[in-house]
Amino acid sequence: MQDVLNTWRDGRRYVMPERRRNRAELTVSQNLFQILGNLALSAIVEDYWDTNKRTESYSASYNGSYKGISFGLSYSYNIHSAERYGQRSGRIYDRDGLFALTMSIPLEKLFGGHPTYVSYMMNTSKQGNTTNNLSLGGTLLADNNLSWSVMQGYGSQGQGSNSGINADWRASYAETLVGYARDRYSERVNYGLQGGIVAHRNGLTFSQPLGETMALIAAPGAQNVAVLGQSGVKTDRFGYTVVPYLSPYRKNDLTLNTETLADDAELALATQTVIPTRGALVKASYETSLGKRVLMTLRKRNGASVPFGATVIVPASPTPKSFIVGDGGQVYLTGLKDAGQLEVSWSHDPDGRCRVSYSLTQSASGIINLNAQCL
Repeated sequence: MQDVLNTWRDGRRYVMPERRRNRAELTVSQNLFQILGNLALSAIVEDYWDTNKRTESYSASYNGSYKGISFGLSYSYNIHSAERYGQRSGRIYDRDGLFALTMSIPLEKLFGGHPTYVSYMMNTSKQGNTTNNLSLGGTLLADNNLSWSVMQGYGSQGQGSNSGINADWRASYAETLVGYARDRYSERVNYGLQGGIVAHRNGLTFSQPLGETMALIAAPGAQNVAVLGQSGVKTDRFGYTVVPYLSPYRKNDLTLNTETLADDAELALATQTVIPTRGALVKASYETSLGKRVLMTLRKRNGASVPFGATVIVPASPTPKSFIVGDGGQVYLTGLKDAGQLEVSWSHDPDGRCRVSYSLTQSASGIINLNAQCL
C-alpha cells in the first residue's frame, strides 16, 4: 500500500515509481595473514526501467585490530546519472566520494573489568562536509545489564555540535530506557518502560520485552537464579522466568547459574537444551530440590562405616530420591528437612538395612557436615 501511495505527487498527477531493471554486484574480501586485518572491495551497478537512471557505487575498506584496539578505513565513490532532455543531449552526472575512519579503544581496566569502550568516527565527503563523533560507553552492574553511553559530535558546513547521553537497564521483569540529546536546533528527552507477560498453567510470569522465539524457564522454588548468557534474566519468587530471544531451528543451551542458588536449593541438572521452531514459546523444566544440603558420615551400630555403594533414601520426600554412599561412609544429601529419617540399604539381608534419625540446626547454611549412626 505504501508503494502505491508513494506514486501520487498530488491529486491530479500519477507518477510511475522507479523500478530497478538490472543489478550487478561484485564483492571481494580477503584476510591479510590473519594478523593484518581484512581488506574488502565491492562494486554495484544498477539501472532502472523507463527513467534511464543509472547508479554506480565502488568501495574499498580495511579493518584490523591490535592489542584490543580496533580500527577501520573505508572509501566509497558513487555516480548517479540520468538522460538529459531538451536541446542538449547526453547524460547528467552527479558524483560523490565519502571517506570514513573509525577507531575503538577498550577501557575495561578503568571500569572494574566491565566492558567499556571509547570510540571515534569521522566522515568526510567530496563536497567538504565533515562530521566527527566521539563516544564513551559500556556496561555496569554484576550482570552487565546496565548499558550506558555518552556522545559528543561536531559537523561542518553549519551543522554545529550535538551531544547525548543514554542509559538502558535490563531488569528481570522489564527494561527501562532514559536519554537526553541536543543539537543546534533542539533538545530532546526520551524515556520508556517496556516488558512482557507470559501466561502459563502455573501462573503469570513477567519478563523483559519478548522476542519472536522464546523459552519459559521452570525451576519451581528456585528463586532469583540467573540464566547464564542472558543479561538481567533471573527467576521470580516462584522459580519461573522467560528467556526472550532464542535462535529458531537450532540447539539453544539454557544454563542456570548454580552460584546464584540459595543455600537450600539444588538442581539435578543445570542445563537444558531446546530446539524451537520460529515464533514458538518452549518450556525448559529443571528438577529442583529444596532443603538443607548435608555431607553425612554414616556408621553402623558397631562403629564401622556403612559400605561403599550403599543406597540412602529420603522416604518423606514428595519425590523420593536415592543417594549413593562413597568412601568412608560419606554421602552428599540434598533437599533435607530440618529433622527426619533416612533409610539405608546395602544388601537384601536383614543386617544389610538400617535407619538414621537426624536433626539439623535451624541457623545452619551452606553444606552441613554431620556424623550419624545407622540403627
